[in-house]
Amino acid sequence: MIKLHVAALIAVLFHLPADAQTPVTQPPGLPRPPGTASAGQAVRRLLVGLDANPKASTKYKRGDWRESIKLMKTTGANQFHYAKVWSEVEPRPGDYELDDVRFISEESSPLPVAFNLRVLDAGARNMPDAYKSLAWDSPEMIRHVTAVVEALGPVLGPRPWSYAIGNEVDMYFATRPAEVPAYARMLQQVKVRVRALHPYAGFTVSFQSSAAPQMKMLYAPIFALLDHVAFTYYPLGADFMVRPPTSAPADVAAMLAAVQPLPVMLQEVGYPTAALLGSSPELQRVFIQQIFDAVQAQGTSRILSMTYLFQADLPEWFINEIVKAYGLTSQTFRAYVSTLGLRNERDEPKPAWNEFAARAKKLGPNR
Repeated sequence: MIKLHVAALIAVLFHLPADAQTPVTQPPGLPRPPGTASAGQAVRRLLVGLDANPKASTKYKRGDWRESIKLMKTTGANQFHYAKVWSEVEPRPGDYELDDVRFISEESSPLPVAFNLRVLDAGARNMPDAYKSLAWDSPEMIRHVTAVVEALGPVLGPRPWSYAIGNEVDMYFATRPAEVPAYARMLQQVKVRVRALHPYAGFTVSFQSSAAPQMKMLYAPIFALLDHVAFTYYPLGADFMVRPPTSAPADVAAMLAAVQPLPVMLQEVGYPTAALLGSSPELQRVFIQQIFDAVQAQGTSRILSMTYLFQADLPEWFINEIVKAYGLTSQTFRAYVSTLGLRNERDEPKPAWNEFAARAKKLGPNR
Protein backbone atom coordinates (compact mmCIF):
# COMPACT_ATOMS: atom_id res chain seq x y z
CA MET A 1 0.00 0.00 0.00
CA ILE A 2 1.23 3.48 -0.84
CA LYS A 3 1.53 5.30 2.47
CA LEU A 4 -0.23 8.62 2.05
CA HIS A 5 0.67 10.21 5.38
CA VAL A 6 -2.26 12.05 7.01
CA ALA A 7 -0.08 14.93 8.17
CA ALA A 8 1.50 15.24 4.74
CA LEU A 9 -1.84 15.37 3.03
CA ILE A 10 -3.67 17.56 5.48
CA ALA A 11 -0.93 20.16 5.45
CA VAL A 12 -2.32 21.18 2.12
CA LEU A 13 -5.75 21.62 3.62
CA PHE A 14 -4.44 24.45 5.75
CA HIS A 15 -3.59 26.69 2.82
CA LEU A 16 -3.89 22.55 2.15
CA PRO A 17 -2.53 17.73 -0.45
CA ALA A 18 2.87 11.73 -6.50
CA ASP A 19 7.79 12.08 -11.53
CA ALA A 20 10.83 13.22 -16.08
CA GLN A 21 12.37 13.44 -19.38
CA THR A 22 9.89 15.68 -21.17
CA PRO A 23 11.06 19.05 -22.42
CA VAL A 24 11.19 21.63 -19.65
CA THR A 25 12.99 24.92 -19.36
CA GLN A 26 14.80 25.36 -16.07
CA PRO A 27 14.99 28.53 -13.98
CA PRO A 28 17.58 31.09 -15.14
CA GLY A 29 21.14 30.10 -14.42
CA LEU A 30 20.56 26.35 -14.31
CA PRO A 31 21.79 23.91 -16.98
CA ARG A 32 19.26 22.47 -19.39
CA PRO A 33 18.48 18.75 -19.45
CA PRO A 34 18.87 16.87 -22.72
CA GLY A 35 16.05 17.51 -25.15
CA THR A 36 14.88 20.84 -23.75
CA ALA A 37 14.16 23.87 -25.85
CA SER A 38 17.21 25.83 -26.89
CA ALA A 39 17.86 29.20 -25.35
CA GLY A 40 16.66 30.90 -28.51
CA GLN A 41 13.34 29.04 -28.67
CA ALA A 42 10.41 31.33 -28.04
CA VAL A 43 8.37 30.44 -24.95
CA ARG A 44 8.55 27.62 -22.43
CA ARG A 45 5.41 25.62 -21.74
CA LEU A 46 3.56 26.11 -18.50
CA LEU A 47 3.97 22.96 -16.41
CA VAL A 48 0.50 21.83 -15.34
CA GLY A 49 -0.13 19.10 -12.80
CA LEU A 50 -3.05 17.31 -11.19
CA ASP A 51 -2.57 15.47 -7.91
CA ALA A 52 -3.48 11.92 -8.89
CA ASN A 53 -5.05 10.59 -5.70
CA PRO A 54 -7.26 7.49 -6.18
CA LYS A 55 -11.04 7.59 -6.32
CA ALA A 56 -13.02 7.69 -3.07
CA SER A 57 -14.22 4.08 -3.26
CA THR A 58 -10.70 2.67 -2.89
CA LYS A 59 -8.25 1.87 -0.07
CA TYR A 60 -5.33 3.62 -1.84
CA LYS A 61 -3.47 0.42 -2.65
CA ARG A 62 -0.96 0.22 -5.47
CA GLY A 63 -3.47 -0.85 -8.09
CA ASP A 64 -5.62 2.15 -7.13
CA TRP A 65 -2.67 4.51 -7.55
CA ARG A 66 -1.79 2.92 -10.89
CA GLU A 67 -5.33 3.51 -12.12
CA SER A 68 -5.48 7.08 -10.82
CA ILE A 69 -2.14 8.10 -12.34
CA LYS A 70 -3.24 6.63 -15.67
CA LEU A 71 -6.42 8.72 -15.48
CA MET A 72 -4.44 11.84 -14.59
CA LYS A 73 -2.33 11.43 -17.72
CA THR A 74 -5.45 11.67 -19.89
CA THR A 75 -6.07 15.27 -18.79
CA GLY A 76 -3.11 16.82 -20.56
CA ALA A 77 -1.13 17.28 -17.35
CA ASN A 78 2.55 17.62 -18.28
CA GLN A 79 4.22 17.46 -14.87
CA PHE A 80 3.92 15.49 -11.64
CA HIS A 81 4.06 16.99 -8.15
CA TYR A 82 5.35 14.39 -5.71
CA ALA A 83 5.97 14.91 -2.01
CA LYS A 84 7.30 12.58 0.66
CA VAL A 85 7.41 13.10 4.40
CA TRP A 86 10.94 12.47 5.67
CA SER A 87 9.78 9.95 8.29
CA GLU A 88 8.13 7.87 5.55
CA VAL A 89 11.42 7.60 3.67
CA GLU A 90 13.48 7.06 6.83
CA PRO A 91 11.15 5.61 9.52
CA ARG A 92 14.15 4.65 11.67
CA PRO A 93 17.60 6.25 11.66
CA GLY A 94 19.57 4.98 8.70
CA ASP A 95 16.75 2.69 7.47
CA TYR A 96 15.48 3.96 4.11
CA GLU A 97 12.24 2.66 2.61
CA LEU A 98 12.17 3.56 -1.08
CA ASP A 99 9.72 1.07 -2.60
CA ASP A 100 6.81 3.53 -2.65
CA VAL A 101 8.97 6.24 -4.21
CA ARG A 102 10.21 3.80 -6.83
CA PHE A 103 6.67 2.63 -7.63
CA ILE A 104 5.24 6.13 -8.00
CA SER A 105 8.27 7.21 -10.04
CA GLU A 106 7.78 4.33 -12.46
CA GLU A 107 4.03 4.84 -12.79
CA SER A 108 4.29 8.60 -13.37
CA SER A 109 7.10 8.33 -15.92
CA PRO A 110 7.96 10.17 -18.11
CA LEU A 111 6.47 13.34 -16.59
CA PRO A 112 8.86 15.87 -15.08
CA VAL A 113 8.74 16.02 -11.29
CA ALA A 114 8.30 18.82 -8.81
CA PHE A 115 9.58 17.01 -5.72
CA ASN A 116 9.16 18.05 -2.08
CA LEU A 117 11.06 16.38 0.75
CA ARG A 118 8.78 17.30 3.64
CA VAL A 119 11.34 17.89 6.36
CA LEU A 120 8.74 20.28 7.76
CA ASP A 121 5.06 19.64 7.16
CA ALA A 122 1.76 20.49 8.87
CA GLY A 123 3.61 22.82 11.22
CA ALA A 124 5.83 20.06 12.62
CA ARG A 125 9.18 18.37 12.18
CA ASN A 126 8.46 15.18 10.25
CA MET A 127 11.57 13.10 10.74
CA PRO A 128 12.77 10.17 12.85
CA ASP A 129 12.22 10.95 16.53
CA ALA A 130 15.95 10.73 17.21
CA TYR A 131 16.52 13.83 15.06
CA LYS A 132 13.71 16.06 16.29
CA SER A 133 15.69 17.81 19.03
CA LEU A 134 18.65 18.67 16.79
CA ALA A 135 19.31 22.28 15.85
CA TRP A 136 18.64 22.89 12.16
CA ASP A 137 22.20 24.00 11.52
CA SER A 138 23.92 21.36 13.63
CA PRO A 139 26.40 19.14 11.76
CA GLU A 140 24.26 16.12 12.73
CA MET A 141 21.05 17.55 11.25
CA ILE A 142 22.79 18.65 8.07
CA ARG A 143 24.32 15.18 7.74
CA HIS A 144 20.95 13.46 8.23
CA VAL A 145 19.08 15.67 5.72
CA THR A 146 21.89 15.21 3.21
CA ALA A 147 21.77 11.44 3.72
CA VAL A 148 18.06 11.17 2.92
CA VAL A 149 18.53 13.38 -0.16
CA GLU A 150 21.30 11.00 -1.26
CA ALA A 151 19.14 7.93 -0.60
CA LEU A 152 16.37 9.35 -2.79
CA GLY A 153 18.77 10.51 -5.50
CA PRO A 154 19.12 7.32 -7.56
CA VAL A 155 15.35 6.73 -7.55
CA LEU A 156 14.42 10.25 -8.65
CA GLY A 157 17.34 10.47 -11.05
CA PRO A 158 17.37 13.36 -13.55
CA ARG A 159 13.61 13.84 -13.54
CA PRO A 160 13.06 16.59 -10.92
CA TRP A 161 12.82 20.07 -12.41
CA SER A 162 12.10 21.49 -8.93
CA TYR A 163 13.33 20.22 -5.55
CA ALA A 164 11.83 21.59 -2.32
CA ILE A 165 13.06 21.05 1.23
CA GLY A 166 10.04 21.64 3.47
CA ASN A 167 6.32 22.04 2.88
CA GLU A 168 4.38 25.13 4.02
CA VAL A 169 7.23 25.90 6.38
CA ASP A 170 5.57 29.12 7.56
CA MET A 171 3.13 26.99 9.57
CA TYR A 172 6.11 25.92 11.70
CA PHE A 173 8.07 29.16 11.79
CA ALA A 174 5.07 31.32 12.65
CA THR A 175 5.54 30.27 16.27
CA ARG A 176 9.32 29.72 16.04
CA PRO A 177 10.67 32.69 14.09
CA ALA A 178 14.06 32.51 15.82
CA GLU A 179 14.74 29.19 14.03
CA VAL A 180 14.54 30.68 10.51
CA PRO A 181 18.26 31.62 10.21
CA ALA A 182 19.36 28.15 11.35
CA TYR A 183 17.01 26.48 8.85
CA ALA A 184 18.51 28.66 6.13
CA ARG A 185 22.03 27.63 7.12
CA MET A 186 20.98 23.99 6.84
CA LEU A 187 19.45 24.65 3.43
CA GLN A 188 22.61 26.33 2.21
CA GLN A 189 24.57 23.14 2.89
CA VAL A 190 21.94 20.71 1.59
CA LYS A 191 21.37 22.73 -1.59
CA VAL A 192 24.91 21.90 -2.72
CA ARG A 193 24.13 18.18 -2.60
CA VAL A 194 20.70 18.57 -4.23
CA ARG A 195 22.30 20.49 -7.08
CA ALA A 196 24.99 17.84 -7.54
CA LEU A 197 22.46 14.98 -7.64
CA HIS A 198 19.77 16.81 -9.64
CA PRO A 199 21.50 19.42 -11.79
CA TYR A 200 18.34 20.27 -13.73
CA ALA A 201 16.27 21.02 -10.61
CA GLY A 202 15.65 24.49 -9.27
CA PHE A 203 15.92 24.68 -5.48
CA THR A 204 12.96 25.88 -3.42
CA VAL A 205 10.93 25.76 -0.21
CA SER A 206 7.14 25.69 0.01
CA PHE A 207 5.09 28.39 1.77
CA GLN A 208 1.41 29.15 2.14
CA SER A 209 0.39 32.04 -0.10
CA SER A 210 -0.51 34.03 3.03
CA ALA A 211 3.21 34.13 3.88
CA ALA A 212 4.10 36.05 0.70
CA PRO A 213 4.31 39.50 2.41
CA GLN A 214 6.96 38.13 4.80
CA MET A 215 9.25 36.59 2.18
CA LYS A 216 11.76 39.45 2.23
CA MET A 217 11.44 40.06 5.95
CA LEU A 218 11.04 37.08 8.31
CA TYR A 219 11.95 34.56 5.61
CA ALA A 220 14.72 36.61 3.97
CA PRO A 221 17.50 34.14 4.95
CA ILE A 222 15.59 31.31 3.21
CA PHE A 223 14.46 33.47 0.29
CA ALA A 224 18.06 34.36 -0.53
CA LEU A 225 18.81 30.69 -1.32
CA LEU A 226 15.89 29.94 -3.65
CA ASP A 227 15.81 29.62 -7.43
CA HIS A 228 12.02 30.01 -7.37
CA VAL A 229 9.36 30.24 -4.66
CA ALA A 230 6.74 27.52 -4.15
CA PHE A 231 3.32 28.56 -2.85
CA THR A 232 0.14 26.69 -1.94
CA TYR A 233 -3.00 28.64 -2.72
CA TYR A 234 -6.60 28.11 -1.60
CA PRO A 235 -8.84 31.20 -1.63
CA LEU A 236 -10.56 30.76 1.73
CA GLY A 237 -11.92 33.09 4.36
CA ALA A 238 -12.88 32.50 7.96
CA ASP A 239 -14.05 29.02 8.98
CA PHE A 240 -13.03 27.55 5.58
CA MET A 241 -15.64 29.58 3.72
CA VAL A 242 -14.65 30.15 0.09
CA ARG A 243 -13.75 33.53 -1.32
CA PRO A 244 -14.95 34.34 -4.84
CA PRO A 245 -13.02 32.50 -7.57
CA THR A 246 -12.45 35.89 -9.16
CA SER A 247 -10.01 36.57 -6.30
CA ALA A 248 -7.39 34.51 -8.14
CA PRO A 249 -5.90 37.15 -10.51
CA ALA A 250 -5.22 39.67 -7.74
CA ASP A 251 -3.96 36.99 -5.36
CA VAL A 252 -1.53 35.62 -7.95
CA ALA A 253 -0.30 39.13 -8.79
CA ALA A 254 0.31 39.80 -5.08
CA MET A 255 2.40 36.64 -4.71
CA LEU A 256 4.54 37.61 -7.68
CA ALA A 257 5.01 41.16 -6.45
CA ALA A 258 6.13 39.91 -3.05
CA VAL A 259 8.90 37.69 -4.41
CA GLN A 260 10.13 39.54 -7.47
CA PRO A 261 12.43 39.03 -9.28
CA LEU A 262 12.13 35.29 -8.52
CA PRO A 263 9.57 33.21 -10.42
CA VAL A 264 6.82 31.27 -8.66
CA MET A 265 5.56 27.72 -8.81
CA LEU A 266 2.00 27.16 -7.59
CA GLN A 267 2.74 23.87 -5.89
CA GLU A 268 -0.91 23.36 -4.99
CA VAL A 269 -4.13 25.19 -5.79
CA GLY A 270 -7.61 24.07 -4.84
CA TYR A 271 -11.25 25.05 -4.34
CA PRO A 272 -13.86 22.98 -2.44
CA THR A 273 -17.38 22.53 -3.79
CA ALA A 274 -19.46 22.19 -0.59
CA ALA A 275 -22.58 24.35 -0.38
CA LEU A 276 -21.96 24.69 3.35
CA LEU A 277 -18.85 26.73 2.50
CA GLY A 278 -20.72 29.00 0.11
CA SER A 279 -19.40 27.06 -2.86
CA SER A 280 -20.68 24.80 -5.62
CA PRO A 281 -19.34 22.63 -8.44
CA GLU A 282 -19.90 25.55 -10.80
CA LEU A 283 -17.84 27.92 -8.65
CA GLN A 284 -15.03 25.36 -8.65
CA ARG A 285 -15.19 25.32 -12.46
CA VAL A 286 -14.98 29.11 -12.51
CA PHE A 287 -11.98 28.93 -10.18
CA ILE A 288 -10.19 26.61 -12.63
CA GLN A 289 -10.96 29.07 -15.39
CA GLN A 290 -9.77 32.03 -13.33
CA ILE A 291 -6.55 30.45 -12.09
CA PHE A 292 -5.55 29.34 -15.59
CA ASP A 293 -6.30 32.82 -16.92
CA ALA A 294 -4.33 34.45 -14.11
CA VAL A 295 -1.32 32.20 -14.59
CA GLN A 296 -1.26 32.55 -18.35
CA ALA A 297 -1.62 36.32 -18.12
CA GLN A 298 1.54 36.51 -16.02
CA GLY A 299 3.54 34.37 -18.43
CA THR A 300 5.78 31.37 -17.94
CA SER A 301 8.84 33.45 -17.13
CA ARG A 302 7.06 34.48 -13.92
CA ILE A 303 4.97 31.39 -13.12
CA LEU A 304 6.71 28.12 -13.85
CA SER A 305 4.01 25.62 -12.91
CA MET A 306 0.63 25.00 -11.33
CA THR A 307 -0.79 21.80 -9.80
CA TYR A 308 -4.40 21.27 -8.76
CA LEU A 309 -5.24 19.28 -5.61
CA PHE A 310 -7.06 16.87 -5.71
CA GLN A 311 -8.06 14.70 -8.66
CA ALA A 312 -10.77 12.99 -6.59
CA ASP A 313 -12.69 13.69 -3.41
CA LEU A 314 -11.20 11.84 -0.47
CA PRO A 315 -12.66 8.58 0.87
CA GLU A 316 -14.66 8.70 4.09
CA TRP A 317 -12.11 6.59 5.99
CA PHE A 318 -9.40 9.05 5.10
CA ILE A 319 -11.51 12.06 6.06
CA ASN A 320 -12.13 10.46 9.45
CA GLU A 321 -8.39 10.05 9.97
CA ILE A 322 -7.78 13.68 9.07
CA VAL A 323 -10.49 14.92 11.43
CA LYS A 324 -9.05 12.78 14.22
CA ALA A 325 -5.48 13.86 13.53
CA TYR A 326 -6.30 17.56 13.74
CA GLY A 327 -9.06 17.48 16.30
CA LEU A 328 -11.13 19.77 14.09
CA THR A 329 -14.65 18.42 14.24
CA SER A 330 -16.57 21.33 12.71
CA GLN A 331 -18.83 20.56 9.80
CA THR A 332 -17.16 23.30 7.77
CA PHE A 333 -13.76 21.68 8.15
CA ARG A 334 -15.17 18.31 7.16
CA ALA A 335 -16.88 19.88 4.16
CA TYR A 336 -13.62 21.47 3.09
CA VAL A 337 -11.65 18.24 3.40
CA SER A 338 -14.39 16.29 1.62
CA THR A 339 -14.93 18.29 -1.55
CA LEU A 340 -11.65 19.55 -3.01
CA GLY A 341 -11.54 16.93 -5.78
CA LEU A 342 -12.37 17.47 -9.45
CA ARG A 343 -14.29 14.17 -9.30
CA ASN A 344 -16.94 13.43 -6.67
CA GLU A 345 -17.29 10.58 -4.19
CA ARG A 346 -18.90 8.42 -6.92
CA ASP A 347 -15.96 9.15 -9.24
CA GLU A 348 -18.17 11.26 -11.47
CA PRO A 349 -16.46 14.27 -13.04
CA LYS A 350 -17.47 17.63 -11.65
CA PRO A 351 -17.71 20.51 -14.17
CA ALA A 352 -14.19 21.57 -13.15
CA TRP A 353 -12.76 18.25 -14.36
CA ASN A 354 -13.66 18.99 -17.97
CA GLU A 355 -12.58 22.62 -17.57
CA PHE A 356 -9.17 21.53 -16.27
CA ALA A 357 -8.66 18.95 -19.03
CA ALA A 358 -9.70 21.40 -21.75
CA ARG A 359 -7.33 24.08 -20.51
CA ALA A 360 -4.42 21.68 -19.94
CA LYS A 361 -4.81 20.10 -23.38
CA LYS A 362 -5.04 23.51 -25.02
CA LEU A 363 -1.66 24.37 -23.56
CA GLY A 364 -0.30 21.15 -25.01
CA PRO A 365 1.38 18.35 -23.06
CA ASN A 366 4.73 19.18 -24.71
CA ARG A 367 5.79 15.54 -24.68
